[in-house]
Amino acid sequence: MDRPLSKKLLFFIMGFFFALSGFSPPLSLGAMDWPSSGGLVTANFGLNEQGRPCLGTVFRSTGPIRSADKGELVFYRTQEDKASRLPSPLGSWIAYDHGDGILGIYSRFAEEKNPAGEYSPADVSPAGNSPGEREQSGPVSPAGPVSSTGPTSSAGPENTENSENAGDAANAVNMVSLRLREPPVQTRQGEIIAASGISGCSAQRGFYFALYDRRERRWVNPSLIIVPFPDDRPPEILSVQLRDSEGRLIPPAQGRIGQGRYSIIVNVADALSRSSPIRLAPHRLGVFLNGAEAGSLNFETFSARDGVLSVRRNGLAPVSEVYAPYPALKMGEAWFTRGQTSLEVIARDIMGNEASLIRRLEVE
Repeated sequence: MDRPLSKKLLFFIMGFFFALSGFSPPLSLGAMDWPSSGGLVTANFGLNEQGRPCLGTVFRSTGPIRSADKGELVFYRTQEDKASRLPSPLGSWIAYDHGDGILGIYSRFAEEKNPAGEYSPADVSPAGNSPGEREQSGPVSPAGPVSSTGPTSSAGPENTENSENAGDAANAVNMVSLRLREPPVQTRQGEIIAASGISGCSAQRGFYFALYDRRERRWVNPSLIIVPFPDDRPPEILSVQLRDSEGRLIPPAQGRIGQGRYSIIVNVADALSRSSPIRLAPHRLGVFLNGAEAGSLNFETFSARDGVLSVRRNGLAPVSEVYAPYPALKMGEAWFTRGQTSLEVIARDIMGNEASLIRRLEVE
């Protein structure tokens, strides 16, 4: 099967999945591209980061950052900006309006106005065939200065609880070396808008990319709009634990528990390939007792309303509760009655790879 046909098949499968789940992405799958073709994904949407969710995608990269789609600049802030006395976890960041209410947020990129390092012609040449890159024609001319005062709405990224998203500002390209200037006011899909670097709370060279739906006031998983990266490995269920009313953690593997209400704590890791050691979040988790669903959690969106960040877990649940048992997740609570009980956990990634774990319990 050739590449175009496989992409069409992927679009059909993803569309069918969204129809079943009841979720409607703000844009169609494939409407955007990833802002990096050669970067390594080190964190993805939904990953538990020290008790807080990752609201976008973190790339380890030394190359340029490209616009995921055509757009208009709405915010530009550098880490050196003195408008706010408080440091931003985003460091230097840009927000582009990509249409349909979607903000693309690019952050934690290079801070230097004139970086010493130079990119090779391959780094700044038109994008190749890797996921997230489309062909770009010729060099980009930098636009003039843009105000960094930005939006102040409570729906904005810096005013949302636990939001740590977005990136640096600067632009330019000369086919041999990249020199940062101001980002373009109007950008084309695939146009270079910034350079990978270190700013904000980042500890490694790269950048952070996130999508925010201003109409629905929610963070959106980029893999619902951008064709997901290839993934041939199912998630791995690392542990399943039950927490009783006194806060004690009980591994179901021991086979016996007392009757009562328990919180179900699940730790799952995913990876893009069998050789990758990087721990990522799956797309969906489900817990079943004797075949009946006792809890489900999906990483499609995070609601950001009234200063509270929530995730869809049998309805909306605050992330402060779901993400509290770092690095695991709280799937919910269930009542275990006397007798034989089957506890099953199913984890699925965005490509449909699935893993399951079943524990047989004697409830006394």
